[in-house]
Amino acid sequence: MVSSISPLRSAGASHVVTIDYNEPIVCSGVSWIESKSVSTFATEVGVYSLLVSFSGIEHSGLGRYGDPINPNGDIEAMDQMHAAIAPDGHLLLAIPTTEQTIVAGNWHRVYGPDRLAQMFGTKFSFVGRVWDGEVFGGWSEVNLFLDLFQTTPN
Repeated sequence: MVSSISPLRSAGASHVVTIDYNEPIVCSGVSWIESKSVSTFATEVGVYSLLVSFSGIEHSGLGRYGDPINPNGDIEAMDQMHAAIAPDGHLLLAIPTTEQTIVAGNWHRVYGPDRLAQMFGTKFSFVGRVWDGEVFGGWSEVNLFLDLFQTTPN
């Protein structure tokens, strides 16, 4: 699942697949971009070396973008991604996090440690998270509050 294609191409990706509930708008004649439906993606097993979900999974199951209403849509999407990743593959997941899980209407979810644990389960290893350009590792640091706007001395 890719929400941002250009950085992947500039990083050397030779082929990019987009997955969406809605018909994607892709430039015609761009041979290295392929579009698939969610239903097609759900049947794929062990295909991808890298999946990227940037600002996507937190909307799954809330119906805002044409997806069916499903309180566990995000967890089911994670299960689909796990199935689609090759045995030595990786998932880069960008989602909003906070101290407790929040469902903000049909707009999105904000993830606390409880829902993160449900989403990752035992299928994924939580390697770390990035905050303000720094990598923080493992579950022990997932709930750390980090100051986004740190003050610097003049």
